[in-house]
Amino acid sequence: TTSRRFFALKDLYDDNKIERMPSSLDKCINAVLIANKKYWNFEVNFRNCNVHKFVKGDRYSPHNDVLNLRHGRCYFKENTDHHMITFVIQLSDLKDKTGGSFQLLTPDHKVQHEFKEMNKGDAVIFPAYENHAVSKVMSGERYSLTGWFTGPPMHTQSASQKWLLKHKYRQIFYGKF
Repeated sequence: TTSRRFFALKDLYDDNKIERMPSSLDKCINAVLIANKKYWNFEVNFRNCNVHKFVKGDRYSPHNDVLNLRHGRCYFKENTDHHMITFVIQLSDLKDKTGGSFQLLTPDHKVQHEFKEMNKGDAVIFPAYENHAVSKVMSGERYSLTGWFTGPPMHTQSASQKWLLKHKYRQIFYGKF
């Protein structure tokens, strides 16, 4: 049988593996809004989230969550909101799996930071244009909740243009929710 790897938010409440999710999601959404106001000041709205299930042998290839970003060039669709901020909440206990670490990557897809110790309730918040991946699950199952905040394309937001010019480093947040 094929394992189900993506779930709708309504599916979360029936899964006993993620009983803490509702309060963790609320806390994470609040943390995203605080981080955005303090560091990025993007115009954003909460869009949606999905639960991802990874089993032995699964991985998530390097990518970013900005729409239409290909070969280092961004192709914008007019009158369409774009992913601006991504968050990932770990739903599995560390002891339930080996491998399956969340990774932040450099522009050329080299691992810059690997979150090997993410446990249930831990979260990472980052701008959606950051490259990221999930390493291969060696055993067990990995569940995570990934969510997005969207807004007008970054090139149309004056606050984000100023932030991008001012900051040459990345603002990534990691915490327990």
